[in-house]
Amino acid sequence: MGFFSFIGSCISGVCSAVGSFISGACSVFTKAVAGIAGIATGALSVVLGPLGPILGPIIANLIIKVIGAVLFKLAKLLHITKEEEKPEEVGYRVDEASRHEDWKKREEFASFQDYYDYLRQQIPDEEIDQDKLNKNSGAYRIIGSSTLYHEIGEEEGMDLPGEFMMDIGRGKLSAEEVKTVLKTFKDLKVDGKSIADYWEGNMTFREEKPITEALRTAFAVLYPEKSKEEINDRLDDIRSATRGTIDNGDSLETLKRLYKDEISQMEQERADIAKSGDSDALREFDRVK
Repeated sequence: MGFFSFIGSCISGVCSAVGSFISGACSVFTKAVAGIAGIATGALSVVLGPLGPILGPIIANLIIKVIGAVLFKLAKLLHITKEEEKPEEVGYRVDEASRHEDWKKREEFASFQDYYDYLRQQIPDEEIDQDKLNKNSGAYRIIGSSTLYHEIGEEEGMDLPGEFMMDIGRGKLSAEEVKTVLKTFKDLKVDGKSIADYWEGNMTFREEKPITEALRTAFAVLYPEKSKEEINDRLDDIRSATRGTIDNGDSLETLKRLYKDEISQMEQERADIAKSGDSDALREFDRVK
């Protein structure tokens, strides 16, 4: 699968991953990702907006930001990107590159760092359309995150499913936890595509058991200060958050607990804006960005 094709399918996988929380928006999203450039039109807000009845735009925004921050950090740990690069700027440049058939392709470079240095030359910082970037920052963050996710999979030699990218946000996994999960699946020689199946409960008990035991061991190494019960609780939280449906109150409660501090802060910010009576600012705050 080509570079841009993967990103499109990866973003489509994110749609599938949140499908249990939304209604009627996936077809809009699918049309948008048919051409990667279509993401920058604001379709992302259309897709994630219906999360409102369950999680609301506040959690939707938090999940998107966590995905970008975690993948960005992991990409740096794996020496895929440089420190100064931001997911939304990566997304902006990758999106612009998809519009230029005459530009060099990712496949022509030995590494993503080399490719992105080329994109920086094609689009210097001062030539970034900041209004466009700010207006579609959520969409560009998803494109950038998908790009980094693709490169992480390439670096690890794994065929990663798009759905797992959303699971990272819903489970609030850290970069170190994601790295541990990927290594565990590699060591078990389990197909990378099965990662989302595991977290989202699409495996039989017999298939799940050896993976769970391996993850417990790996997380114990990652967190030597934690007890066995704390390790089990953390893995249970990730499973609960990623296996939720519209009728799953446990999943919603887990998400609210995982994001408790962030939700409280953002709810206060929203309340302050609402109190000011600035309806335009309130709509902007509620937009997934």
